[in-house]
Amino acid sequence: MIVELIVAFDEVISLGRKENVVLGQMKQYVEMESPEERLHKLVIERKISDPKDLMQRKASEIDNNRLSARPHHLCRTL
Repeated sequence: MIVELIVAFDEVISLGRKENVVLGQMKQYVEMESPEERLHKLVIERKISDPKDLMQRKASEIDNNRLSARPHHLCRTL
């Protein structure tokens, strides 16, 4: 949190000039995301979703293998 506050103050003071800023603008500066933050969030989401997708594909493969290994006279048609 302290780092975010320092960054927000840095945004307010640009090139040595002070700017008049209200509390709402400070909140907006703190809440803004940089492109690096967005990219990092996308990478994390991808790391979570890729294994889930792989798990679902493997589960489907296992189910298909079980069905194909089952003797045909035991299979029922719906």
